[in-house]
Amino acid sequence: MARFMRGLTYSPARMSRDHETNKTTQRRFAFRRRNWSLAMKIFSYIVIVVILIQVQNGNAALIHHYTFDSDASDSTGTADGTLVGGASVSGGQLVLDGVSDYVQFGSFIVPTSGDYSVSFFAKSNSVQMLYTEMISQGSSGGGFFIGQTQGPGNIRVSDFWINTGVAYPLDLLQHHFAVTVGASLTSLYIDGSFVASSALSVYSHPTAGTNTRLGKQFNPFAEYFHGTLDDVRIYNHALPSNEVLNIYRGVPEPPSNLALLGPSPSSALVLQE
Repeated sequence: MARFMRGLTYSPARMSRDHETNKTTQRRFAFRRRNWSLAMKIFSYIVIVVILIQVQNGNAALIHHYTFDSDASDSTGTADGTLVGGASVSGGQLVLDGVSDYVQFGSFIVPTSGDYSVSFFAKSNSVQMLYTEMISQGSSGGGFFIGQTQGPGNIRVSDFWINTGVAYPLDLLQHHFAVTVGASLTSLYIDGSFVASSALSVYSHPTAGTNTRLGKQFNPFAEYFHGTLDDVRIYNHALPSNEVLNIYRGVPEPPSNLALLGPSPSSALVLQE
């Protein structure tokens, strides 16, 4: 028994080492608990900030998107278009002959109230001397359209901003066009750069008239566009300038799901002391 007891006897040095080991272990556990608490707080703050941003933006979203992969289908919403008069799709672009081709929709795809934005790429295949429209809806006197005056002339945006003072590009190259409409300001962008604005809101107010078209004016006018259209987007809010630039540069749409924020706190790394 004495021999057994001697085997259980700790020397002062060993007891000191064990005591320090226990203290170190306790400190590590305490540090990990603090680290976990900090991770939870950071994650909670991120969620709160994202929720506040979403609340501030309301239902701001891309509501219609046309990439012309095979036809004029809406890849975001349900407003598909119909190819009319020989209009075709080739290489991810809508091809229009300037004589009888256009796309017809069954409704107004540009919002008729509130803020909105219209964005697309266009390439003219010839210098057209008459009025031409790349997108239109409604009727004369209060309709919406983006096109050019005759001449060839300047870009025009609806009956409310009939002459922007900005020359329509005549180089027969592809360009990006965007119009953003807010409560007191309408802005025009070309190739990601701001080029003009109007203090009047170019609100699209038609409650009657011709449903949205691509490549042709609303009835009873023709004003066909000769060229190609690509990546047509309709938003239900006024895009800020940096988002317009991102579209021009081909930056993908940002995710809107909270699940895409990143790893959850449960998978966060625990820092070592």
